[in-house]
Amino acid sequence: DGSQRDRGPFAVVNCATLSENLLESKLFGHARGSFTGAVKDKMGRLQLAYGGTVFLDEIDSLPITIQAKILRFLETGEIQPVGESGSQNVNVRVIAATNAKLQERIDRGEFRKDLYYRLNVVPVSLPPLRERREDVILLARHFLARFAREMNPQVKGLAPDALAALDPATATLPATPKARPCSGVPALFLNGEAWSRPAKGSTSPAAMPPP
Repeated sequence: DGSQRDRGPFAVVNCATLSENLLESKLFGHARGSFTGAVKDKMGRLQLAYGGTVFLDEIDSLPITIQAKILRFLETGEIQPVGESGSQNVNVRVIAATNAKLQERIDRGEFRKDLYYRLNVVPVSLPPLRERREDVILLARHFLARFAREMNPQVKGLAPDALAALDPATATLPATPKARPCSGVPALFLNGEAWSRPAKGSTSPAAMPPP
């Protein structure tokens, strides 16, 4: 990233996991007493990421009412926390992601066309994993390194037969592999220098020397 925002905060909001009211509060913040359980003022992700970046995952799941508020923010740089009458200036970069066909959502009236054009400034299209199966091993190594840092720093790599099982040239992979389910694969190799797949009839993998 060539901008100064790469040194700023980075906040993530999954738009598909929260109800409309909770999502509005998560994004814009809320004032004390604005709803049941709001015992104090709370900043939203857009405020917390001031000077940095907010990543909106599954943007297609945004309710229409929240879409209108996001659009207003993108146009004015201002937000209105839940329960407050005034607006606040917020300076953040917004990155949005979706695996849905937004044009179809627009045609059905489920996604605002003006918001789509506001967000679609620098589009980046990532092909599905089934079309770039050579990335499977790269992803496996990435997840292994991440889990090793969290659980067992002594882990150095994937065992040779694990690599063979993941190699598109030699393995029988699912027809439509996905990165998130694949993130569980390296967990089989987290209890030693490197681990192989369990032998038939065995409930635990056998330790292998690092590749």
